Amino acid sequence: MSRYTALVKSCYLTSALLLALVPGGASAEAATAGEQPAKPPAADSQAAQPQTFASAHEVVQQVTDQMLELIERNRATLEENSDQFYSEVQAVLDPVVDFRFIARVVMGSFGSRATPEQRQRFADTFKNDLVTTYARGMAGFGNQDIVVVPPAKDISNHCRVGVEQEVRGADGVNRVSYTMMRRKLRQGEAACGGEWKLINVVINGVNLGNTFRSQFAQAMLQQRKKNGNEQKTAENLDVVISNWSASATN
Repeated sequence: MSRYTALVKSCYLTSALLLALVPGGASAEAATAGEQPAKPPAADSQAAQPQTFASAHEVVQQVTDQMLELIERNRATLEENSDQFYSEVQAVLDPVVDFRFIARVVMGSFGSRATPEQRQRFADTFKNDLVTTYARGMAGFGNQDIVVVPPAKDISNHCRVGVEQEVRGADGVNRVSYTMMRRKLRQGEAACGGEWKLINVVINGVNLGNTFRSQFAQAMLQQRKKNGNEQKTAENLDVVISNWSASATN
């Protein structure tokens, strides 16, 4: 069993993942799909109130609750209808995990040498693999007490925060830390707003983002040795992207 798979099964990764993973590609922007066009206010109506968003801690709690409900609802049919379960898990994670941002960081310095098509292909591969791996780990979820630890200080004006979560079970307490980020309101300004996006996960001190990034770099090194030509970066990237699997992390 890989180190990552063991971590997922032991912690039952209760919120979106992976890792990291985390980490330039797309920025963490608020999701706009599904928003309804604004209606002009009535003549006697008050000025429109500014849009408010859930806090980072509220987002983690909401996703946790959604995942627990999803697991319970699908428990009896998981084996024969796993694809449906994976699809529902992805629907929960899509709005809160910045998969493109994470994938670009996982590629590290190789991302700048990849073509736009390769970066997009890896983002898609990374997302699909991550969702499937996460869903399989969550499918074995048992009786656990999950607690989102309240922030110790006011973080309402922060653009990046850590949300701590404790997963308490018979094997003790597993600690999960989610790095959440929201976009800058204007380029060059310190103020930020909008919806929070997950950009990294640390489980019991293991930074999944760093782990995936090391995995990608190691895969590229091995491919260059195998290929015998360090100049064939594009070819090597194609092979590493095609063979990518989060569960292969050691």
